[in-house]
Amino acid sequence: TNELSTQQLRWCLSPWVSPWIMVQERRYDEAVKLLERKLKQNASSQDGHDLLATALFERGKLLASGGEVGQALEAWASALPHVRGRQKLRDEIKEQAEKVAVKEATRLQGEGDRQSVEAAIGLLEKALKVADTRRVKENLSELLTSRGVIEGNDTSQSERARTPKAKRYLDRALELNPNNGRAKSNLAIVLMGEAAEPFKADRYEEA
Repeated sequence: TNELSTQQLRWCLSPWVSPWIMVQERRYDEAVKLLERKLKQNASSQDGHDLLATALFERGKLLASGGEVGQALEAWASALPHVRGRQKLRDEIKEQAEKVAVKEATRLQGEGDRQSVEAAIGLLEKALKVADTRRVKENLSELLTSRGVIEGNDTSQSERARTPKAKRYLDRALELNPNNGRAKSNLAIVLMGEAAEPFKADRYEEA
């Protein structure tokens, strides 16, 4: 198209043509290293920063497609501060981060064990730094609630040991989503110290 040809011509006449070609050839790591080096010499270049953001965004997508979601989120977090004139790119980074992180967190949560839930929480905490959206917050809040319930149900620990841990997760869940009824109900149990009754998630599932 004419628009694409104009854009190609602009980059070909630009001092940033070498890293731009690398991005077109999907040589993202090389492009990032070169751009970081060149930006130390010309830190005020909008084109340079936008191109670095693009390279990091594309590298993140490549990492995510290979299952390296945590590393992808780190790449996207690094990309955002470099976005200058391309607001659409900023929105694309946030949308991609939300979509990929929630999908992977849901998969991990489905495994059901403490370690997987913890990994899903860590993933969404990373995503929150890139995409501070309602969807990410609500999903993270639910995961933290589940983690709090797991902690509260852990009879291998004394009530004194497990209660502060459960409370910490549930407090954080409500901080992210004050309307999380399941977190409220289970936090109420913690605060009332119902040690004689098992700490059950299903009982409060519909709260």
